[in-house]
Amino acid sequence: MDFEDILNIESIPTEVILGHKDNELFKIDLNKYTSIIITGSTGTSKSVMLNQILLQLIKKNNPYDLKIVSINPTKVELKPYRVTKYSYNSEIDLECHSFSAILNMIKKRISLFNEYNVNNFDEYNKISFKQSLPLIVLAIDEATFLLKEKDSDEKLKWIIEHCKETGVILLLTTNNIYNNFFDKGYNTLADIRISFDFVCFEDAKQANINDCQNLSKNEFLVEIRNEAPALRFYNFNFNDKTIYEILKEDE
Repeated sequence: MDFEDILNIESIPTEVILGHKDNELFKIDLNKYTSIIITGSTGTSKSVMLNQILLQLIKKNNPYDLKIVSINPTKVELKPYRVTKYSYNSEIDLECHSFSAILNMIKKRISLFNEYNVNNFDEYNKISFKQSLPLIVLAIDEATFLLKEKDSDEKLKWIIEHCKETGVILLLTTNNIYNNFFDKGYNTLADIRISFDFVCFEDAKQANINDCQNLSKNEFLVEIRNEAPALRFYNFNFNDKTIYEILKEDE
């Protein structure tokens, strides 16, 4: 199944389709599932899935309601999103290599909510005399270097815990699973955990997601927090040119 076919399916602005199996589409609403962590060995389509999520959101949202913070330590995969009208660069350094800037951005929103005596993003956007805040998509592709930093585990845990209330969607990919964040099982706090293939059982176990080894090409395992069992789906056929085609449409 090709990704271009998925882009033509109409749905609510925050719904995305992550995969397919036996003519069944795996859909999620990012208003409900605000944190997604994607793991797997190098070259197993983690970045492809991240791109597919971003492009679906761009296709269905205007840049006033949706902004993307693209943090790309490798400076390769997410580069196209940094120069579009969807880029969110007024509050955060897009070249940052730390969770601290992200944490401070979210804390600013919490302070704003406290100032207007509201509890969350949705309540703030209902204030008639205030301009609505955009939904922020925090896309981090290959967080290896960030996860090696001091206290990165606690900072990322805090970010996950405050996504929903602050109007932030966290999308993070990594093959670096041997660190405190995974050692402490903090990745299991994410609403959705997705894993592509790992080369050995020890890696799959460290990722805290069962049976994510010996997966076939483009197959992934998904676990939804507090739901069981894990589900298997296939990623869509994808051409990198689609990224530039969609972004050009929205210029």
